[in-house]
Amino acid sequence: MVALPLLVGVTRRPADPRGTHFDTLAPDYAAQLSPDARARVVARKTEITLHALDRADVRPGARILDVGCGHGWYLETLAQEGYKPVGVDLSLRQLRAARRSHARGLPLVVASATALPFPPGAFAGALAVNILHHLETEPDQVAALRELVRAVRPECPVLIHEINTRNPLYRFYMVYVFPLLKRIDLGTERWLDARRLPVAPEATLERVDYFTFLPDFTPPIVYRLLAPVEAQLERSRAAPWSAHFSARYRVLP
Repeated sequence: MVALPLLVGVTRRPADPRGTHFDTLAPDYAAQLSPDARARVVARKTEITLHALDRADVRPGARILDVGCGHGWYLETLAQEGYKPVGVDLSLRQLRAARRSHARGLPLVVASATALPFPPGAFAGALAVNILHHLETEPDQVAALRELVRAVRPECPVLIHEINTRNPLYRFYMVYVFPLLKRIDLGTERWLDARRLPVAPEATLERVDYFTFLPDFTPPIVYRLLAPVEAQLERSRAAPWSAHFSARYRVLP
């Protein structure tokens, strides 16, 4: 069993402006999306993650890494499914919020996605939800992917869940509108293009899933009415123009 560093007694070093931003945001982070919108995307991304784990024969009880875990919503859902998730975030205050709410009793580690403090193959799977677009350069994004891959055993999955800005309407919303309405993004993010994803020599990209078309501000009653239309779009040729995508990598032997 590989020993993991815990949040207790850990301080962030060195200082990182991205961590400072999310430290400041931590008290209000949960309020940046409505509970209904968050529940929808967490459910969909968890479903995709669980399918990837099942396909790789990674069963409950396995240790799963969540990089950029924030308040711990995905840690909570993975733990409920019987997995042993470990959360990593650059922001100490985000992890403290996770400990108080959705990740009670789970291992939490302060670290950068580009320098994970784990030995190779420590996990049976990993996910990063809306993290890579916060990294400033493409080499940083590649470095983060390679760190995720390094931390996962061969033949096991690494999931990169990201916002899809291929659709010009979504790109306009995320670059110009969302930063004015909310505080998560600054409008300077380096969005990933699902057609030109980061490459890790130690892994192969197996598939990309596209999902959700309704924006985060959609009222619950409207979402329920339009959910069948959204599901049909996800199965159509229009899928690549969705609001979110998930890229599934497999670590090579």
